[in-house]
Amino acid sequence: MSKVVDVVVDPILDLGEKIWDETVGVLLDKLDPDLPQEDMATLAKGLQKGIDQPRRITFGRDRVGGVIAHQATVERDEKKWVQLIVLINGAPIDALEDIYIANKLLSDYPADSYNYSLSDGRHTTANSMAVSKMAGWTSKHVGFGQAHVFIELENNREVFPDGISDCEFLIRGIRVWDPRDGLQDPEDESTWTWSQNAVLCALHYVRFYGAHQVPMHTIPLNWWIAAANVADEDTEYTDTDGNTATEPRYTCNGTFQFTSRPSEVLSQLERTFAGKIFRQMGQWFVRVGAWYGNPTYTIGPADVMGNVKIKWHADLRDRANTVRAQFVDPDQHYERTDAPPVVAEGYIAKDNQPLETSVSLPFVRSVTTAQRLAKIHLEQTRLGTIELPLRHTALRAAVGRTIYVDLPVNTSVKKYTVLLIVNLD
Repeated sequence: MSKVVDVVVDPILDLGEKIWDETVGVLLDKLDPDLPQEDMATLAKGLQKGIDQPRRITFGRDRVGGVIAHQATVERDEKKWVQLIVLINGAPIDALEDIYIANKLLSDYPADSYNYSLSDGRHTTANSMAVSKMAGWTSKHVGFGQAHVFIELENNREVFPDGISDCEFLIRGIRVWDPRDGLQDPEDESTWTWSQNAVLCALHYVRFYGAHQVPMHTIPLNWWIAAANVADEDTEYTDTDGNTATEPRYTCNGTFQFTSRPSEVLSQLERTFAGKIFRQMGQWFVRVGAWYGNPTYTIGPADVMGNVKIKWHADLRDRANTVRAQFVDPDQHYERTDAPPVVAEGYIAKDNQPLETSVSLPFVRSVTTAQRLAKIHLEQTRLGTIELPLRHTALRAAVGRTIYVDLPVNTSVKKYTVLLIVNLD
C-alpha cells in the first residue's frame, strides 16, 4: 500500500556547420529574466520560422511543433513538393512516434504524398535524405545534438486541404539518468533511459538546465531515490467505463524553452509531484507529495530563541474549497484543457461560501493525475503555519522534514507539522 497521504521560414541557404552549431546549438543559453513568461502548455505547438528561436527541451512524451531551419521547393515526378528541415528538440530524443498534419496522422494521407527522415540528435553525419533531395543542404549540415526532421510534402490542396503549416510531431523526449539503476552512469548519457518519472525529470532539470549546472556531490541520492520510488507507485482510478485502472502516481510530460525563467520551470516541475525541491547547506533535496512516516525529531522550548508565531488555519483569502486544474489532454490533440473541478463540500459548509482557485499543470497529461494534484493543492491552501527562530541545535529541522513541535502555549501541546522555511541566525 502506498505511503502517500490520501488528501482526498524564410529559406536559409548555405547554412554551414559552424553557423548551425554556434547559432542553433547554443542559442540563448543565457537566460533573460526580463522576458514575459510563455504559456508552457502551448509554447511547443505549431511551426515557427527562423533559427533565432530559443531551443526547446521535452521531458516524457509530448506533441510538439518545431522551428523551420531551412526550406525549399522542388518539382519531381510531375509533382510539386515542399521540403522542410524542422528542429524539434534542442537535445537528443528517444524516439519520433508519429507526425500529424492538421490533427490527422501523416500515415492516413496517401503514401506517395510525403516522405521524412529523423536525425535524433545522436547522429554524427548530416541527414542523408535531406542531402540527396534538398537544395542547399549539404553533408556539412550535421546539427550535432539537435533532434530534427527532414520532411517533404506534396504541395497539393487536394491532398492536404488544410495546408501543411499545422505540422506536429509526437516524440519521446530526452533520456534521463536514473540513480536506482546501477548500470547507468550519471556522466555518460549513452547509458541513460527515457522516463516519464516526474522526479527523475526534475533531477535532470536541476543538474543541467537551471541557472547553473549542479555537481553530483551536492545531490543526496537517497532523497531522490526515495522520491522517484513514490513517483513510480501505481495508483488506482476509475476509467470512463467504470473499471478500475492504474497509472504511475507522478509523471512528467511537457516542453520548456531556454528563455523560460528557471524558477518558473522548476515550480511547474514541482507541481507534477506535489512537492518541493530545496537547497540547504549546499545540498539539493526533494520531497514529494507523500507520507514519510511519523517524525523522529521534536522541537522543544530549549531550541527556540525568540517569539513564536502560530497560525492554526490559513486566512480565508488564501483558502480554497474548489480547485480547477488545467492540464494538456492527449485526447484533445494535446490542447490545454480544464479537468473536472475538485469540490470539497464539507469545506464549503465550513467556510460558508465557495472559495475557488485554479492550478496550471502544463507538464501533466492525465485528467486523473490533474485531479489528484488539484486535491492535494486544495488541502495545502488550508494549512496553518508556525514561525519560530531556532538555535543551531535545531539544524536537524531541515526544510522539507516532518517534525514534532512541543511548546507550552497556555497548556502544553504536541503536534507535528511540515516545516516549510527555517531561518537560522
